[in-house]
Amino acid sequence: MHRATIILFMLAAACLAQAGTGTGTGAEPVGPEGWRSGPSRAGVLLIETIDTALGEALSRLDVAHDTYYGDDFTALDLAGYRHVFLGLDGGIIEEASIARVAAFAEGGGFLHLYGGSCDFGYAAAVNTHLVHNNTANYCWSQPTGSPDVAVANAGHYLAAGLPATFDFTTSGASYYQLRITGDDVAVAARNGDGVPALAARRLGVGRFDICINSPGESWYTDPTDMSWLTQVVANMLSVETSAPEVLLLTTTTDAVGAALDDLGVGYDWATTADFTTFELGAYRQVFAALDGGVVDFASVSALASFAQAGGALHLLGGTAMLVYVQAVNGLLIGNNTSEYLWAQSPATPHSLVTDAGHYLTRELPAAHTFANVAATYHQLRITDPTAEVAAINSAGRVQLAAKELGAGRFDVCTNSPYTTYYGGADVVWITTVVRNMLDAAGPRIRAVADVPNDQGRQVRLSWARDLDDDAAAADPVIEYAVYRRIDPLQTAGAAAADLGTRYPPGDWEFLHSVPADREAAYAIIAPTLADSTLADGDHDTVFFVRARTATAGVYRDSTPTAGSSVDNLAPNVPTGLMVFYGAANLLTWHPSADADFRYFKVYRDDGSGFYQYLFSTTNTAWIDGGGGYDDRYLVSAVDFAGNESAGAEPGMITDADDAPVLHTALYRNAPNPFNPATTIRYELARTGRVDLVVLDVSGREIRRLIDGETVAAGRRATVWDGRDASGREAAAGLYFYRLTTEDFSGTGRMMLVK
Repeated sequence: MHRATIILFMLAAACLAQAGTGTGTGAEPVGPEGWRSGPSRAGVLLIETIDTALGEALSRLDVAHDTYYGDDFTALDLAGYRHVFLGLDGGIIEEASIARVAAFAEGGGFLHLYGGSCDFGYAAAVNTHLVHNNTANYCWSQPTGSPDVAVANAGHYLAAGLPATFDFTTSGASYYQLRITGDDVAVAARNGDGVPALAARRLGVGRFDICINSPGESWYTDPTDMSWLTQVVANMLSVETSAPEVLLLTTTTDAVGAALDDLGVGYDWATTADFTTFELGAYRQVFAALDGGVVDFASVSALASFAQAGGALHLLGGTAMLVYVQAVNGLLIGNNTSEYLWAQSPATPHSLVTDAGHYLTRELPAAHTFANVAATYHQLRITDPTAEVAAINSAGRVQLAAKELGAGRFDVCTNSPYTTYYGGADVVWITTVVRNMLDAAGPRIRAVADVPNDQGRQVRLSWARDLDDDAAAADPVIEYAVYRRIDPLQTAGAAAADLGTRYPPGDWEFLHSVPADREAAYAIIAPTLADSTLADGDHDTVFFVRARTATAGVYRDSTPTAGSSVDNLAPNVPTGLMVFYGAANLLTWHPSADADFRYFKVYRDDGSGFYQYLFSTTNTAWIDGGGGYDDRYLVSAVDFAGNESAGAEPGMITDADDAPVLHTALYRNAPNPFNPATTIRYELARTGRVDLVVLDVSGREIRRLIDGETVAAGRRATVWDGRDASGREAAAGLYFYRLTTEDFSGTGRMMLVK
C-alpha cells in the first residue's frame, strides 16, 4: 500500500474526509451534525476524519467518550470537555478548525492529535496554532530507518509503558505526516528518520500532544500494534496527573536537555530569550540554560516571580549584558555588576567542592578538571552573603550556589551549559549538577542541631518543605517521614526499613512522621544513637526526610545530613561529704543518683587558696595519706559527656578517731597499686571480734593482719607491708583482703608492684 499525494481541488470537489488508499472506509452517513455518539459531555471527545483505532483504544481503557466524524470543527461546542482527540488520516481541515481546537487547549483543555493530513493548508494551520513543522515537507512517508519508534525520554508521560524501540507489525501504521521542527516541544520518542514521533508542549494554560503516525483503523488489526496505540492513548489521557513539572528555557544549544533525557525526566522546552510569554506557574521547576541572548529585566523578573511564588529555579550560565546582570543582582542573587564578561577558570582543577554536604554537590568529585577548558567559561561573579556556596572554580569564584527565594528556591551554576563544551567525564559532571538541582524541589534538611540544656541523645532536626507541599500540586505531599541511619556499632538488632528505591544508600530505620501543612519549615526533636562526648569522642547520627504523596511509591528524599548531640547538663553536686582528720584524712560522701554518672573528682586546698585536683574514683570514700589538719576539700561529680558538677563542701569535719560510725564498711586500700606498703581502711559500727586476712588469687592465705582480736568501734586503719606470714617479701601481683566481723564480711583487691 502507498499514499498518494492529495490533489486539493479534487478533494474539495469530492468533499472527502479521507486521503490515500487503504486507510479507512471513507466518510459515513452520520447525520446532519456529524455525531456518531453524543454529544453527552462525557469529558472526552474524539474527532475523526476517518475510521480510526482511537475509539477502540478508548473503549479498551473503559473511557466514556463522544465521537464526531468530519473535518470541520468550527461549529463544535467544546465547553465541558477535558480532552479532545483528533484522529486524522486525510481530509481538508481548514485553519478555522485548527484554531478552534487550539483555543480549547489555550483555555485549559488537553488536546491530543494523532495522525495528520497531506494538505498544505492543514500543515500551515498546525504550524501557526499548534506546533512548528516543516511546511515544505508535509506529506505522508514511512521511516527509512529502523526502528519505527524509539523512546527518547523515558521519563515523559507520553513514553510511559512503551518499549524502548518498536517496529509495527503492519507496516502501514508506520506512516507519518508532520515533521516537527519547533524548539518549544518536549520530544518523548523519535522515528527512524529522527523525526519527533511523540511530542508535547504547553499551549496557553492547557496542553497539546501529538503522535505523528496514522491512526487508521485498518493499520491496527495486529494485537501488538493495537496494544502500542492503546498505551499511547492512555498516556495522553494521563496528562492531567503526569504533565511535565519541569520547563527548560534556553538561549542556545545546551547540555541541560541531554542531562534531563539521561535522567529520564519529562520536561517541556523552549529556545527563547523572552521568558515573559510562558505560564511559569504551571511548573514546579524551571531551568534557564543561557549562553548569551538578549535576556532583559522583564524576563529575569518572570523567573524571580516564579521562585518567589514557591517554584524551584535553576540558572546555568548567563549572558554578558549589563541589564541582565543588574536584573539578576536585584531580583535573584547579589553579584558584581562591574565585572560580568565571560572568563575561563585560570588553573586546574576547574571545580572545587567547598560544601560536600550540600545538595548541589552530591556525588560530585571533590575536584574536577574539564577536558575542554571552554566548559570553564563563567559569567556571574556572585557576592551575595546569603548564598549557600557549594563549589568554586580555580579563580576562587562561586561556581555552584543556592539560596531560598520567597516561598521557593534558587540555585545557580555559573559555568556555560553550551553543548559542544561537554564530552566524556564532563557530561557526567553537568548531568550530576542537573540531577542535584532537581533535588531542590524536595525537602531540604536545614539543620541537625544539638538540643541545649538536656541530658543528650537528642537533636532538633529542621527542614524546608517540599515544593509539592501544596494543595494545588498535581500530587501533593501529605506527610514527611524521618529516617535515621543504622550504625551497627551503636544499635544492636535494629530493623532496616524498606525504602523502595533505597535512595539514599545504607540501612535506615523509621523514626517519625509529620503531616504536611504547607509550612515554610518543619522541625522535630529526634533521638540520636550516641552523644559526642569527651569520653567516647565525636559521633554523628545521619538522618534524611522523605516527602510522601498519597500515591504509593511517589515521594522525594532530602539529601542525608549528619549531626551530633551532647549531654549539656552537669550531674548533681555530691551530697553527704564528711572529712575525718587524723594520721591520714578520710573523706566519705553519698553515691550519685545520676544515670549518666561516671566518677567523682577530689580537690584539696593545702592553704594556698587554690583547690588542686588530687584523685578520681567511683567509690564514695577516699583516704588522703598526704593530707594535713589545715587542708580543705571539695568533691565533684563527672558524667560520661565530661560535664562536671560544682564541688561539694564538707557537711561534717571531725577527728577520725572520734567520728561516730553508723555502719560497718570496708574501703579500698590506698595507695593502690602500691610498693612496698598500703593502708586498708575500715569502719566498725560496734566493738567486736575482727579478722583481716590477705589472700592470693588462688584463695591461699598469705598473712593475717588481724587475727580474731577485739577491736573497738570507729574508723580504723591497718597497714600491710607487703610481706607474708614468714616475713618474706610477697611476689608482685594481685591480692585480696577480707574483713570479717560478727555481722559483716567484705573483700577488696589490691595490686603489689615491684
